[in-house]
Amino acid sequence: MFLNSRIFNALVIALSVAMVGYQIWYVFRPTISPVEAGNIHLGFGLTLVFLYALRRAVNWLEAALIAVFIVAGLAVTFYIGIHYESLIERMGAATDLDFLVGVVLIVVVLEASRRAFGVAIPIFAMIILAYAYWGPYMPGLLMHGGFSVTRLVGNMTTYLTGVYGSVLATSCSLIAIFMIFGGILNACYASDFFVKLALRLTQGTRAGPALAAVSASALFGSISGSPVANATTTGIFTIPLMRRHGFSGPFAGATEAVASTGGTLMPPIMGVAAFLMASITGIAYIDIAAHALVPSIIYFASVTIAVYLQARKANLKHSRIEIVTEQRWTMILEAVTFFVPFGLIVLLMVARYPVTMAALVGTTTLIFLVFLREALYRLLPISPPTLLDASRREAKQHEAPPQREGIVGQMVNGAVGGAINAARIGVVCATLGMVIHAFTMTGMAGRLVHNMSSLAGDNLLLTLFVVAAVSLLFGLGVPTVGSYVIVAVLAAPLLTNLGVELLAAHMFVLYFTMMSGLTPPVGTTVVVTAQIAEANYWKTALRSISMAMPGFVVPFLYAYEPALLGFGSMTEVVWISLSVIVGVFAFTACIENYTVARCTLPERGILLLAAVPLLLAGVVGFWAAVVGVCIVGLLLLMQQRRIRQ
Repeated sequence: MFLNSRIFNALVIALSVAMVGYQIWYVFRPTISPVEAGNIHLGFGLTLVFLYALRRAVNWLEAALIAVFIVAGLAVTFYIGIHYESLIERMGAATDLDFLVGVVLIVVVLEASRRAFGVAIPIFAMIILAYAYWGPYMPGLLMHGGFSVTRLVGNMTTYLTGVYGSVLATSCSLIAIFMIFGGILNACYASDFFVKLALRLTQGTRAGPALAAVSASALFGSISGSPVANATTTGIFTIPLMRRHGFSGPFAGATEAVASTGGTLMPPIMGVAAFLMASITGIAYIDIAAHALVPSIIYFASVTIAVYLQARKANLKHSRIEIVTEQRWTMILEAVTFFVPFGLIVLLMVARYPVTMAALVGTTTLIFLVFLREALYRLLPISPPTLLDASRREAKQHEAPPQREGIVGQMVNGAVGGAINAARIGVVCATLGMVIHAFTMTGMAGRLVHNMSSLAGDNLLLTLFVVAAVSLLFGLGVPTVGSYVIVAVLAAPLLTNLGVELLAAHMFVLYFTMMSGLTPPVGTTVVVTAQIAEANYWKTALRSISMAMPGFVVPFLYAYEPALLGFGSMTEVVWISLSVIVGVFAFTACIENYTVARCTLPERGILLLAAVPLLLAGVVGFWAAVVGVCIVGLLLLMQQRRIRQ
């Protein structure tokens, strides 16, 4: 059958390598306009997404329909590229052919987005487009003048806005190169190294495998930017380890879900949404990454505390899990291979080189080091690393083409993985471009902001609750990249109007859209980890929420304590951050009902009361935080004395 043939696999590989080559060329020599570059990027993306869908076609009728979408996608992007100058000249006066091309482009982009990330984003986009057309018939504040079909389609496509807006340009210039970097890292089994390194560092501790899951997810999540991909890649190994160590299935699944979710916040790369945040806010990406450092530390500190307290409460033994017996020089060589590119990316961004150039240098350095590593394994008496079973299973689960062994095979796998990830993000960004432009055209964003403002009044705390609820709602079943963009356009202005820092407002939105992956009834990240842990979904979801509870509280502090985002003097940032971490410990201990011993009901109340001034240190002042620290310390001493007696 053709769909399973070598010809098909060769086509996918050739197209992926071509896309990678194009993205590298565009970063190195951006000689065409962002719209032209985005159009080529979209052409690659549509074709790759539909080719992967073609591989999964269940019958020839579906395969024929997908083939039609491939041809249509290539035709309309080719038309836009060839007639780019003419489209600029007659912008606002579309021909009949322009209109037909626009309609086809909208349909193809929506279908590709559905194939890439499910139905949520395309359905939302269609609702917004329908609202743009039927505006005169809307009630109350939702009413607007409306747009004819011709004008609406033109604004979304051939007027070179909508699909071809700044979101697609960001995907082409910035996101794609990082997806390629992540694809090569993953193909070279960087996740293996991160898991093994984390297990070595946590060996001999009560919560060893769970702490390893947290550490590995933090490292790998910074690359993948997707909580679900993070949970799948690291969780397939760490979750069974946690269960064998004595943790329950729901707790093991919850630990991996919460840790994988936090990887989206972890600098230096963070998640895809951070790149879009830079595009929407105009804040330099390196500044966003720098300001995200303290929140990510606090987040993973809270997860670590919860894991450690649970291990003590369950009276688990110190872990002695032997995974592989690799030489020290093997681990050192692997560390150099994977950490040096990270270091270069950070150094170049700190030196204010363009982020795209930093990513390109990091990618080329990674490729060079991988080839050098393989040469050293052949020349020196150093054993290459042993692959984890999880990596072998994960490699077999790739859709197309089959995984190849050897150094060249790893590079091909990396190109294919990076290209398909960039393609999936690209088509979703094209859909989000239509949504954002429709919000702008209709004034819907302003109306919704006005309505939410009327609901909350000038009360900042109530407004934060409203925005958090909207963020969680839009995040149900929607990828973080999509839900963040939608809510950032709608709700972030509401916070900035009340005096919240621009970055703090967007970080608040990002945090809650990210956390929606943990909340029922959808909770996509929990669905994955519960399946791996063979645990009940609802038990795993509730355990995830309780473990991540500090993560639902801390973002509210961004509006009142900008020091948590790095604003203010170094002294202020340090002492407020330390106070919040102690407050997170008190809050988590109250939830887990354990510190150094099980807590009585009055002790849990004391911990909760002590957590308030610690978390609000920037508001209530230094000495109130000191009192909170003293209360927590005194309680720990009393419990320790009770244990001895």
